Amino acid sequence: MKKIFKIITMLLVLFCNTNLFAQLSFSAKTDFNIGVSPNAITHADINGDGLQDIIATRQTFPKKVSVILNTTTIGASSPTFSSATDFTVEGANDSKIAAADFNGDGKPDIVASESFESTVRVLINTTTNGASTPTFSAYTSFTTGKDPIDVSVGDINGDGKPDIITANFSASTVSVLLNTTSNGASTPTFSSKSDFSVATNPYRVAIGDFNGDGKSDII
Repeated sequence: MKKIFKIITMLLVLFCNTNLFAQLSFSAKTDFNIGVSPNAITHADINGDGLQDIIATRQTFPKKVSVILNTTTIGASSPTFSSATDFTVEGANDSKIAAADFNGDGKPDIVASESFESTVRVLINTTTNGASTPTFSAYTSFTTGKDPIDVSVGDINGDGKPDIITANFSASTVSVLLNTTSNGASTPTFSSKSDFSVATNPYRVAIGDFNGDGKSDII
């Protein structure tokens, strides 16, 4: 199993860019406690205040997604964040994370992979704009190929909705789950997975338009 339990507490380390011209420079680091056994991290404006918040998966048991809201004053040289709010996503193995607006309500939702159970868990963002505490619906699970070690999002079929793509380590495939969620729905829906063979044991997956035809390709 690829499960690795860290015994230490995660300290998020942020460096503020103070670059004025060509020379690179950053302020001294600022640490933020998000809990034990962090596994993956991303960012999105969870509470609609225009500031990027931090989301991390934590490889506890049961597994959790932790959110810390950005409270930094515009232009400040030192960042500030709220305490972590945890959301349970269950599972017992490696987990990666991505954020996208799956139900078209203008709020970024969360998807976390669960490699042991070969699923992804989607949490719909129910946070009030400007709120000081994030809220999410209970997760909804969707089946992927075996051992989804990584997850990404992108509009694969051009309908304006972010779809879910996973790299399936043990199956040597990528899975595509098309987003069928109605706008404003409180419960997400996705098509059954479509699997595509790739090289042995893919570990990461990303989306981009590599041939300029306006369609999202997979790497």
